[in-house]
Amino acid sequence: DAPQDIFTINVGDDRYRVIHTGEDVAIGSEGYLNKLVIHNAQEHDSGLYICFVTNSAGSFNYKPSYLRVYPVNTVERHDPYPGTTGESTSILVLVISLGIIVVLILIFIIVCVVKKNSKAGSPDSPEVVRNLMAPSRSTQSS
Repeated sequence: DAPQDIFTINVGDDRYRVIHTGEDVAIGSEGYLNKLVIHNAQEHDSGLYICFVTNSAGSFNYKPSYLRVYPVNTVERHDPYPGTTGESTSILVLVISLGIIVVLILIFIIVCVVKKNSKAGSPDSPEVVRNLMAPSRSTQSS
């Protein structure tokens, strides 16, 4: 039950069949929506389809699309999302591993900075001991 042809347009060596697609549905104040449905598509329905639109001002636009219909007995059923199971698991493991490594490096850097700062401010450090000692008489001026 293919859509009915309205007429054929010949352009050079090419022939274009104009197909009635059904009723236009208004979407807002300035647009319309339409679709082409080919029920029980057969191999002879394969080919280039061009959606050609015009407006009342005379401008137009078009969008080509190629349809390929395969015989039922030659179609192999494939996973709708090929490569997702093994590939996505590998990527997930890689991302998690890299995340753990970055966190461990950050923890190591933070620990080093905290240790360095705590040594500099401890009472046993030479700078603190020198500052806490009273100046000796030999260093005092008279």
